[in-house]
Amino acid sequence: MRDSLETLTESLKRNADDWASLGAIFLEHAKSDFLEEFIRRELGAAAKDSDHIVRRGVGQASFTLVNTPDFEYSIRIVGTFSRTPRMVKWLGMPQMIAVKGPHALTVRNLEVPSLCDIEQFVAGIQLSECSVRDVRQGDVVVTENRHEITDICAATGPMIAQILTYHRAAPNLVWTFTPELASLYCEQSSIAASRFRNVMRIAHAAGVVVPDDIYEMALTSHSPQVVLAAIQSMLASEHPDSFTALHRAAASGQPGLREGADAILDALFSGGR
Repeated sequence: MRDSLETLTESLKRNADDWASLGAIFLEHAKSDFLEEFIRRELGAAAKDSDHIVRRGVGQASFTLVNTPDFEYSIRIVGTFSRTPRMVKWLGMPQMIAVKGPHALTVRNLEVPSLCDIEQFVAGIQLSECSVRDVRQGDVVVTENRHEITDICAATGPMIAQILTYHRAAPNLVWTFTPELASLYCEQSSIAASRFRNVMRIAHAAGVVVPDDIYEMALTSHSPQVVLAAIQSMLASEHPDSFTALHRAAASGQPGLREGADAILDALFSGGR
């Protein structure tokens, strides 16, 4: 199990610039017997040792097997539940979900209005429900458009979802919608980036000069949120390299970084900082 997971991780890292290639690699992995081996191994270990701890577990029903700045591979155990109105989150990142199990999941495809910018929260925006379908053993659900949301809204019995999320395209914000599908509030998509941003703001408010080596490390981060937080701090402190860093980000091939930099430029030209 460890070897196959390491092989998968290496393959994903080699193709981290191309979501289509990542998807093809993940599909091949999902068709393999990796999941069965993982379950057999952990159940066997638990049978031999009642104190056995399943590594990479992040809850009673989910496991994060790979988590890098570029992508995350997780396994989610979905219990039986019926379709009822509930909160929905807009992540704004490409995802691929491979389904396994003897039952069915009901998946609805929701759409955010195309003119909405995930980086600019507006309350009361209404989602559209485009389609609802049942997915079963071997089916794969792909979310590629940033304005699409894939929501697992019911399960006829226990099922397993293998989920690949492309972090490289991560926006700065995640929106939460009410059960009636209206936007309610937003939050930072990255806890680490949020904390870094707060530290930068505190340093600026206290008049503390942030060392250049901190900025250098932040600007080379794979996380768009960390890079943008560093650029905003540099602008606020009138760092001589702030506009160079901003224009470099605006020309980036990373959608999340490029769009975030464009939003900062728009704010500067409109008179805000």
